[in-house]
Amino acid sequence: MKKYKNYFILAGITLLLCLCCFLPNLISQIPLTYGTDLKPQQYFFIKEIYRLYDQFFQNGTLPFYSWNLFLGTNFFAGMSFYGNMDIFNILGYFLKEMNFFDLEMLLTCLKMFVASFTMYAFLSKFKFDPKIRMLGSICFAFSSWAIFFSGQLMFFSFYCLMPLYFLGMESYLREKKFILFCFSIILLIFTNWYFFYTISFFSPIYFIYRYYLIHGTLKGLLKNASILVIFYLLSVGITMFYFLPTILYLSGNNRVGGLTGLLFFDEIQTYLHQLASMFAPNYMYLYSNNIFETKWHVTREICMWAGSLTSLCVFISFTNKDKKEKFANIILYSILLLILIFPNGNAMMHGFSESSFRWTMLISFINILTMCNVLSKITNFNKQTIKKIALILAIYCLCIVPLTILVLGKNMINYLPQILLFASSSLLILIYGFIIVKKESFVKLCLILTVIELGLFNTMLYALKMDRTSIGTYEFNDSVMHVLQDNEGELKSYLNELEESNYYEYYRVYIPNETICWNYSSNCPVEYGVNGLSTYMSTTSPVLNKLIQIDPSITAKYRSSLILNIESKEMINFLNTKYAFVFDEADLPSGVNWQIIVPNYRGSIKIYKNLDYRPLATSYSSVKKYDELQSLDELLTTVFVETDEEVTEISQFVNNASSSIGKLTYEANQVISTLSSEQGGFMVLTLPYDKGWKILINGQEVKTYVVNGGFIGFNIPAGESSLEMYFTPNGFKTGAILSIVSTLVLSSIAIVLTIRKKKKLS
Repeated sequence: MKKYKNYFILAGITLLLCLCCFLPNLISQIPLTYGTDLKPQQYFFIKEIYRLYDQFFQNGTLPFYSWNLFLGTNFFAGMSFYGNMDIFNILGYFLKEMNFFDLEMLLTCLKMFVASFTMYAFLSKFKFDPKIRMLGSICFAFSSWAIFFSGQLMFFSFYCLMPLYFLGMESYLREKKFILFCFSIILLIFTNWYFFYTISFFSPIYFIYRYYLIHGTLKGLLKNASILVIFYLLSVGITMFYFLPTILYLSGNNRVGGLTGLLFFDEIQTYLHQLASMFAPNYMYLYSNNIFETKWHVTREICMWAGSLTSLCVFISFTNKDKKEKFANIILYSILLLILIFPNGNAMMHGFSESSFRWTMLISFINILTMCNVLSKITNFNKQTIKKIALILAIYCLCIVPLTILVLGKNMINYLPQILLFASSSLLILIYGFIIVKKESFVKLCLILTVIELGLFNTMLYALKMDRTSIGTYEFNDSVMHVLQDNEGELKSYLNELEESNYYEYYRVYIPNETICWNYSSNCPVEYGVNGLSTYMSTTSPVLNKLIQIDPSITAKYRSSLILNIESKEMINFLNTKYAFVFDEADLPSGVNWQIIVPNYRGSIKIYKNLDYRPLATSYSSVKKYDELQSLDELLTTVFVETDEEVTEISQFVNNASSSIGKLTYEANQVISTLSSEQGGFMVLTLPYDKGWKILINGQEVKTYVVNGGFIGFNIPAGESSLEMYFTPNGFKTGAILSIVSTLVLSSIAIVLTIRKKKKLS
C-alpha cells in the first residue's frame, strides 16, 4: 500500500476539488448546465450518438448516417467534432439511462481524475518530488482552461488525455520507446481531431525544446525527429478509416482554411487580457462584467491561469542560473508570445481558421511544467530575486484592471468584483513568494495553499453559475423535451397514424424554437426524432454553403453562420415540408399554403399541413446556371448548377414529362423506393449532396450532380424503375485500406524492434 500512497493522496485531493465544483449543484438539486453549448448543442448530439450506437448494437448497422440531424447528415464525419468516438461518450452510452446532466457531471468528474493522473504520469518522467507532481497535476486538472471548457464536453475529453501524448514523446526522447506515443495519437484523434491538429502544429516546437534540454545540443535532432515523424504518420494512418472521411467532409467548411487579413487584433482589450489572463481565474468573469470584453467570443476566451503559484514560477524561471535551461525557456516563451500576439499566429494554431485562443491550453501545460521544474531546482534561483519578482507581479495584479478601466474610460465601480479577484491573486502571489523563500517545507505548504485556492475559486464559480431560476431546474429541462411527446418515438408514430402515406414518405416538419421549444435550442427536432428545418451546429454539411448563399435568411434570424433556420415560403416548399406544429397561427411561416388538420394536439398545439407539399424526389423541366437565378421560386421548377458543362449534360435529360417517386422506406444508411416516368427525365432529391451516397436505378449506379443549393440530382429512365441508395462515408473504404496497411507496418516494426532488443539482452 505504501507504494501507492501518493496515488491515493492525489485521488483524495482531486475528489475534494471535484466536490468543491459540484457540491453546490448537488446540495441545491440543480442540474449542472455549465457551458454555453451544453444544452443547445451537446445534449441533442450526444443523444443522437447514443441512438446510433443503439442501432449498431441491435442490428450491426454502422453509424454512418443520421436522418434526425439537419436535413439528413453524414453522421460519421460530421459528428466526429462532437465526439462520436470519444471514449467518455462510449462509456456514457452504457449509463445513458441516467439523467443526461447528472451523467455529464459524473463524466466531467471522471475527466478531472483522468487529467490529474495523466499529468502526474507525465511529470513522473521528470523525477520530480511526488508533492511537486501533485501540485502540477491539480493545477492542470483545475486550470482556468479546464474549468471554462469543461462544459464543451469534447474539448475537455481531449484536454484530460493530452498529457499522454507528451509523455509518449518524452518516452521516445529518453528511451527510444514509441508505443505510448503511437497509442496516444490514435486515442486523441478518436477523441477530438480538432485539437489534434493544434497539438500536432505545436509538436515540432516542443520536440526541439525538449531535445535540446535532454541532450544539450541539437546534433542528431533531424534523424531522431524523422523517426518519430514516421511513427506519427503510421499512427495517424491507423485512424484513417475514421479521419479521412472527416477530412474530406470538412474540406469545404467555410470556417476552415485561410488566414485573417489583420496584422494585429483591432481591439486593445484583447492585448490587455493577454497581459492579465495568466494571473487570475478568468472563468470567474468571462461572460459577465468583464473589462476585457471583446465583440467576438474567440478573442474573449483567453484562458492561461493555472494557479497563482504557476504564474509566479514562470517569471522566476527566466532568472535560472542554469544558462541552458534559461536560454531554452526564453526561446520557447518568445515563440509562444509571437503566436499569441498576432491574429494569424492564433489562426494557424486553429486550423488556419478563426483567430481563436483555444490553443492556450498548451501554454497552461508548458507553464505547469515550468513551475514544477522551478520548484524542483529552487537552489538555481536567488531568493532575493524571487522576492522582487513576487512583489512586482503582486503590484502588477493590483494595477492591471484599474489601469485598463482608466485606459478604456469606464466606471471603476462596475468592475469592482474583477478588481477584487485580481487583488486576491496579488495577495496569493506574495504569500507563495514568502513561502518559497522562507520555508524549508515550501512544497508541502504550496500544495496545501494551492488546494485551498483552487477549491475556493471552483466553489465560487459553480455556485455563481448555477441557474436558480425555473429555467435551470430538472423539471424545466425535462418538460421542454416533452412538449410534443411523452416517450421516445411517440410523435413519429402519431404522424404515421395521422396519414397512412406517412409510413412511406420522407417529409420534414416545421417546429418553431421560440414557442414550441421554449427558446431552448434549434436542435429540438432531433429529440423528437422528426426531420426538422433548424439546427445549431459547427459542422453542418459544407455543401449547404450554396443554399445559404441563395437564401441568406437561413442564417439572418440569429445572425450566426452556425444557427440555420429555414422559414422562407420557397424553402419550406422546396424541402418537402409537410407539417407545422404551432401554438398560434401567427407562428406559421408566411406565404405557405397551410391548412389546419389538428386544432388541439396535446391540448393547445395546432398541427397544420402544407397543401403544396411535394415528395422527397421531384422531376424538373429546365436547367440553368446559378447566376441566372432570379427568384427562390425557381428552385421548385428549374435545376440550378455551377458550370456550363453541367448545364449541357443535364439538358439532355430534363423535360416536361411526368415522373414520380413511389413508396419509400428509409432507415440507417439506405433508401429503397420505386420511380415512375413517362419518358425519362431528371430528378432532384432534397437530401444534402454527399459523395458517400451510391444511387442505383434498376441495379445500375447512376451519376449524381450537386444541384439547387447543395442537393442531389440524377437522371432517370422511362418506365417503372427500382431506386436504391446506400450511404458509406466518402473516404471510408480508402481510409480502411490505409488503416490496415498502417497497422500491419507499425506492428511489423514493433515486432522487429522487440526481437532485436531480446537479441541484445541475450
